[in-house]
Amino acid sequence: MLWNFTPEPLELRRSSDGSAAVSGRFKYNVPAVLSDGGPTGRPRKEVIAARAFAYRVEDMSEDIHLLVGHDYGKPLASRGAGTLKLVDSDDALSFSATLTPEIQRTTWGADFLAAAAAGLVGGISPGFRIPPKRAVPQAEKVENEDPKLGTAIIRTVLAMKATRGWPA
Repeated sequence: MLWNFTPEPLELRRSSDGSAAVSGRFKYNVPAVLSDGGPTGRPRKEVIAARAFAYRVEDMSEDIHLLVGHDYGKPLASRGAGTLKLVDSDDALSFSATLTPEIQRTTWGADFLAAAAAGLVGGISPGFRIPPKRAVPQAEKVENEDPKLGTAIIRTVLAMKATRGWPA
């Protein structure tokens, strides 16, 4: 799982109509450590390049969901329902979601809001797949880390096909 902690926390707001709004950003070009390499292996890191999500995000016919813990049984919002908005820029993929009163009454909705209000939810973890080479010839590159910085193998994702969920 690729987890992106942002310098700014997720923002949570309550509206007079009973809905709640949560917004945040998945910053690009931030290395995530996937593995320390164990006792004999090399560390592995992953970087999501700027606008790597464009392959899917720009296609407005694609529904994308904000989920709790990568669980499709725990949806918070979706683009198809009009409760999730995504904005792609050179530095981050930003999202804003409206959690309806009905979602807030679910156990996972209430738990998410309580954890977010307590400052315990600090980022998002997007689900994604690398598109086939026939669709995107160079969707990723793998290279060695600069020896001055370490010995990791770094995979940079240049284009991805986001799975339907954006877990919070």
